[in-house]
Amino acid sequence: MKTRTTTYASRVSQKIKTDSKFFKSYMTDFKNEILQNQKLSQVDWNDLKKNHTTFLLNVTKNCNSNCKICYAKDRNNDEMTLKDVKFVMSRLGKGKKIVITGGEPTTRQDLSKIIKQVKDSGNHAYLYTNGLRLSDREYVQDLKKSGIEFIILSFDGFKPDTYKKLRSNQDHLTTKLHALKNLKQEAMKTQLSYTVVQGINEKELGKTVDFAVKNNDFIKSITFTCATPIGRFDVEIDDFLTPKDIIEILSEKGIRKEYFTETKKFYDNMGKILSRMGRKKIDRKLSPEAVYEIKEGKMEEIIKLEDLTQFNKDFENKKFLGILGFTWKYKRLGFELIKSRLDLVRFEKRMARKNVLNIFPTMIVTPIKSKRRVDTIEIMKKKDDFLQCATPI
Repeated sequence: MKTRTTTYASRVSQKIKTDSKFFKSYMTDFKNEILQNQKLSQVDWNDLKKNHTTFLLNVTKNCNSNCKICYAKDRNNDEMTLKDVKFVMSRLGKGKKIVITGGEPTTRQDLSKIIKQVKDSGNHAYLYTNGLRLSDREYVQDLKKSGIEFIILSFDGFKPDTYKKLRSNQDHLTTKLHALKNLKQEAMKTQLSYTVVQGINEKELGKTVDFAVKNNDFIKSITFTCATPIGRFDVEIDDFLTPKDIIEILSEKGIRKEYFTETKKFYDNMGKILSRMGRKKIDRKLSPEAVYEIKEGKMEEIIKLEDLTQFNKDFENKKFLGILGFTWKYKRLGFELIKSRLDLVRFEKRMARKNVLNIFPTMIVTPIKSKRRVDTIEIMKKKDDFLQCATPI
């Protein structure tokens, strides 16, 4: 198993080098090396409070599933107590996005208390889950009452065989569909987290986008994560995918490929503008993304590709009249940002109330310089100490 995983890793590295032109199109500091999401270090609380907005709070290593593509197998972290959670929240400041994760966080009997502590600390509570327990509507109602604002639910397509191959249980599909029905009925804002494995479920990306568009009243984003050989990875496949492949597949639906990279550059440039206005400069995600408005069941670019491209050129060339013209044309989005007090976490929440769909093609193993600041940080406990690791997704 170790030898095969090592072989897989070398193939991923080669694939990234092959796609280097794509990565360079939106990542100026691209380097042909792999930064794996494994390195743990001592927590620098002051840095986290000052420079980061998104945190994965790993509250347990326990899980109620036996996935063959689990990346967290080798963590061996300890269970956080409620006292631990309260301590961490007291160090991170307010207004942060706290994603409660594991393992599987719904295995915690005191999850509602953890959620309450996050909310009481002045932060936003998100839940990353496999969704198995959410097939119980009363459980979903309890989560809602506790204060969860957003659910991130792993969902890998519409074929039972996919779940048999990836999650060791074909019945997971029926359970997850019940969970999604409950989330819709309870009007819980949801993100689908889709792990893409070549030769197994990459042909259902379009169908998943259609499903999200149809259910945009509660599904607000999709993350298409390319499977990578870390942790428990034990699936026989011929090749690995990168975000470039995901975008190529989605382009068959008429989604313009350049829209992903131009949107990513736009967010980076907006981050620079906000930092000059005294806001924290952050890297949202290190992968490209696209944002659409859903009108009458159809996807429309929330900012036209041509306008995005021109804005990015004007920003790079310091053509301020062009930037002002763009600002006037899309003043509606500008007003939303102002109402969010120039806070991108608040802005994301406000946009989730509207008919908006975000699509993120990404990977857990990311080709970047290790010195580049990553906004998302995972925090866990091990042997009575707190550890952090950068999460490049």
